[in-house]
Amino acid sequence: SQIVPTVLKQRRHLTVAELAAADYVLMGDKPHYMEVKLRGGKEIVLPFARYFDPVRMQDIGVFDKLAEIQRMAFSTDFQPKLARVSKAYNGSHEALKGTTYDLGATVQPGHGNDGIQLGGLAKTNDPEIKHLNTLVSQVGSCMIKNAFPSTHSTAETRERRWIVDASLTIGHEDNHEVTSIQVNFSMLNQELVDAIKEVGKVHNDGKDDRPRFTALLFLPYFPKNHFPGRFLITTARLACTACPFSGMVFSGTHAHFATGMGAYDKSISPDSPLRYHRPAAISYPKLPPETKYGRVAIVAYPKRFLMRLNPRAMRAEDFEDDVAALAHFCSMRNMQEFRLRAFVKMNSSTLQQATPDALIQKFSWVNEQGSTSYPRRELATAALHYALNNIGDNDPDWKELNEAVEKISCGSSF
Repeated sequence: SQIVPTVLKQRRHLTVAELAAADYVLMGDKPHYMEVKLRGGKEIVLPFARYFDPVRMQDIGVFDKLAEIQRMAFSTDFQPKLARVSKAYNGSHEALKGTTYDLGATVQPGHGNDGIQLGGLAKTNDPEIKHLNTLVSQVGSCMIKNAFPSTHSTAETRERRWIVDASLTIGHEDNHEVTSIQVNFSMLNQELVDAIKEVGKVHNDGKDDRPRFTALLFLPYFPKNHFPGRFLITTARLACTACPFSGMVFSGTHAHFATGMGAYDKSISPDSPLRYHRPAAISYPKLPPETKYGRVAIVAYPKRFLMRLNPRAMRAEDFEDDVAALAHFCSMRNMQEFRLRAFVKMNSSTLQQATPDALIQKFSWVNEQGSTSYPRRELATAALHYALNNIGDNDPDWKELNEAVEKISCGSSF
């Protein structure tokens, strides 16, 4: 799965025959599944990947948010700001990671009980970065929720574990799917491996939480004579066109790779079907005239260590101080509802007399209008129910889902 057929690197659409010869499937508007046989012979169907073209993005109601994200990412001072802060925090950032930036909480190995910390960019508490996190978390979680019909979606199990495990999800309070956001920049004719280092090679994200999904947003800005490129899941031999305002929901623990962006060969005429043509049903918003062409891909993903959280591993000064913690949570509701879930997880043995009312009172806050807001009652009710019934250790659906994804995943690295 590390060897990508040369034809897939062509800077144009491929013909049906070329795809067939390479043994790849071009993804359309439908979900892809994997059938898995478990120990004991039981067969289950696992949701695996879903491509969202720009029309589908419009259908699920996130097109305007994508426009705002693209406008922020391509503004003249945004990437230089990320580079400047990252370099101040870690002098070797550029050499190691190039123009790829992580925006939320990080996991620092070797820090023991202090391992979960705010990353350098989060520590700035920059309003623009927080706004980007909020938008990306909304778009990413909306894509994941809309990727698979309910029959095989695993959504109910994942939602339950978000509560039970006190997952440290980023940005908007309605995001229960992803903990981390990474922004990747590259210039128009730059090799990805030069721009974004290891992330630009065929790789898999072995530290992701395997039963969960990554949402990838493609937001390139390029001239008419350029092909936007394609994204490949090499282990499953799936390909999609990485055109502006499209995206992919998939498991990052499978090997993946982006390739094929660049100028069309002169032999490909402007009206050729081998070129990318914007769907008639959409129109791309205009960017300011001084905007430089380039590629922006944003990854919203579930880090295993943050999804299956040990709250004791959180650095106190980063997460107990409201102002600091809001760099990751981005809203008081997200922060206080996280604290409620973490409290229940840490104190499950002493909550026999607790009530949902007492919990939402304990984690209430004063909102911007000066009145009191409360965590959602249904969240407090569910958290208490799961804790008092020891669902954390007694969840056969979750156990089965983990067994299934282990059977089809790629290990933690190549």
